Amino acid sequence: MNKSVYVITAGIVVIAAAIALMIGGSCGEDPGGGGGLGENPKPPRDEAPEPASTPQLPPELKDLRVAALEQQARQEWCEAAKSWDDFHQKLAPHSELLAYREEASRNLEIARKRCDPPQEMVIERRFDPDPGAEENIPEDDLLAYYPVGRSVRSVLLLNVTGRGVDQHSLLKGESSFAYQYRVVGGTE
Repeated sequence: MNKSVYVITAGIVVIAAAIALMIGGSCGEDPGGGGGLGENPKPPRDEAPEPASTPQLPPELKDLRVAALEQQARQEWCEAAKSWDDFHQKLAPHSELLAYREEASRNLEIARKRCDPPQEMVIERRFDPDPGAEENIPEDDLLAYYPVGRSVRSVLLLNVTGRGVDQHSLLKGESSFAYQYRVVGGTE
């Protein structure tokens, strides 16, 4: 056989070994103890993931952060807002904990918005008719416009469109909608 066949075979073996390492972990034991295919066990409930590459929090601040995260997970927004505010204020003298301050301010903003729910949407609104719009049409004009046997068909189109943007969560989203309501009427 020639050299190119050996080179191609060696390349295929190297690629297969690399794929096996990526899928199965490093030769046997999974470092997370999860049992193959790169599974990592979830952290215990009392340990919240910390922002990457930041110094350790003092124990009293760590307890405040965990309490705020738990309240937020239970959707207790007003209590979470108070906890995040307290955590944010106690972080003020620690300039080295900037990532935690940013996390606290973002979560505080989210919790405050959800603590104070938005106003209810208006379902129906009635308007008083314009007093100048009421006019009596003379009978002769009405009969001239609608002679016996004439029919008038009318269509009313109501277009409702809108757009919504979620800019305050981790995953930003944008959505649009359009709806057309059609009313067909007839006069004979």
